[in-house]
Amino acid sequence: MAAKFQTNVCITFFTIGLNAGVALAKDIPEAFTVYGLGMVSCGQYISDRTHKPFAEEGYSDWLAGYLSAFNRFNIGANTLTKDLDMAGALGWITNYCRDHPTETLQSATTDLLLFLWKKKSN
Repeated sequence: MAAKFQTNVCITFFTIGLNAGVALAKDIPEAFTVYGLGMVSCGQYISDRTHKPFAEEGYSDWLAGYLSAFNRFNIGANTLTKDLDMAGALGWITNYCRDHPTETLQSATTDLLLFLWKKKSN
């Protein structure tokens, strides 16, 4: 019973922090640790997609895992991504990365989620 309560409290605080925290986490480098392809710069992402077509699968897999974890740990977040397919998400991130080559893939993904959140709010 105590473990269930603790889990519910953690999820509640995590969800409350989502609305204010998504934007802030992007601006605070130590807010969380990013692993794998999320640490790659947007410039490298664009280069890899242009010159290494086989790399797209890795980026797609990383993005799918990130979005899945986001949906899993943020109650109600699935409504942000339910109509988003992977090709659409990668297309949005590719356009973003062309304009922001020094940002990271994780930062681009956070901006995608912020874009979807603002779109949903309107």
